[in-house]
Amino acid sequence: MTVSTSYGNIRVKQAIHKGKVIRQMPEYEDVKEAARTHQAAFLDVYAEAAEEARRRVKGE
Repeated sequence: MTVSTSYGNIRVKQAIHKGKVIRQMPEYEDVKEAARTHQAAFLDVYAEAAEEARRRVKGE
């Protein structure tokens, strides 16, 4: 899946078991590039992407 953040689009890997998402992780290279481009902290970009992915899975 790809999520839209204030830093741009970030791809997110998903682990799915029995049709349910059990784990999500933003793609390292996407986060690294977005952080570099926007001169932002890696963890800030990562956290925003992870939160947006969580919201999409929960339907918020």
